[in-house]
Amino acid sequence: MKTYREMANDVFTRRDEYLRKKAQQRRSALTAAAVLAAVVLTAGLIFAGRELFKTPKNVDAQNSTPLPVTTDPNAPPASETPEAGSTPAVTDPAETPALTEVAAPTPGIETSTFESERSRYVACANAVIAGDRADEAFTLDGGGVFFALTENEFAAYGAAVHSFGPGYEDYRLFDQLASWPRAVGEMAEKALAEKAGAETVDELGQLFGYYGDNYVVLTDAPFHDTQSIVIFYTEDGENWLEMPAPEDQRSRVTGACVLPGGVAYVCYCDRSTAYYTPYVLTVYETRDGGGSWHDIGLAFPEEYADIVAPPCTALSPVMNGTHGVILVTYTVFDPGTQEFVTRTACFETFDGGGSWVFAPERSEI
Repeated sequence: MKTYREMANDVFTRRDEYLRKKAQQRRSALTAAAVLAAVVLTAGLIFAGRELFKTPKNVDAQNSTPLPVTTDPNAPPASETPEAGSTPAVTDPAETPALTEVAAPTPGIETSTFESERSRYVACANAVIAGDRADEAFTLDGGGVFFALTENEFAAYGAAVHSFGPGYEDYRLFDQLASWPRAVGEMAEKALAEKAGAETVDELGQLFGYYGDNYVVLTDAPFHDTQSIVIFYTEDGENWLEMPAPEDQRSRVTGACVLPGGVAYVCYCDRSTAYYTPYVLTVYETRDGGGSWHDIGLAFPEEYADIVAPPCTALSPVMNGTHGVILVTYTVFDPGTQEFVTRTACFETFDGGGSWVFAPERSEI
């Protein structure tokens, strides 16, 4: 009779074979997409050559003078820049209009949609606090959002469309969730550029991170395995300060939370070690405003060591008074479908984070 470890090794072998086949299918699909893109590009060049000899519709053919462009008299005036020195204040998310349209992707450029699912994640965490089970599965960005500076503000968005191709990269953001004065974003962006060693803030690319009523946490390079991180918070809603983040952590940030009184949490996933100890989680805590950080030692019980498969990732803590939860995403082999599936487990605290315990009755084990 095989031991749990031997059965786990069999599971991982089947998992690797499944992933290899998936990778082969994806390479075949990409090859077909490349051939299709080449055909579309060739057709576009032929069409452009024909159009080159036509007279543009907005130009007079006799004197080549551009025709006048009609503007909408009912168009709203451009937003005014806030008065210098004005006091930063958080905008109520309920008053922030959502962006309902996304610009059409550039023809011939591959696109993909990244969604944070923040609202669903927070709702699930609060339901678990109320007594339900964590029966929803989340990706590694559970609770995460996208940040961007606009003309007058610093805003958080729920999703992004990433367009990429040869010499081209762009993010189109939609589903605005909350906003703060532009000065808050400029301060955080500058600090992150210095932390990441970037010469300009433009080198950071798309900003990703987490936010709450009194904080914003920014990371660079969304979905990469190494990230820099900065934490900014406010105690009075007006003055924003930077909280020192954990040092010597260049892993991927998978969650964060800042509580009143200088208490904060940052969750990490270091994939270089996650595949060796998949049931061990990395969650750092400070109780002195970032003066010192320590790993709270979160881990599945030993009896789950042969059940939980990598990666095993802690997501943003959610607190309701002294009762809080940390949801954990992990994978497990499903004998019925012969595939690996993502599930969610739960760790709970009843003393404001003083101690955390695994909650099997709240977990999808």
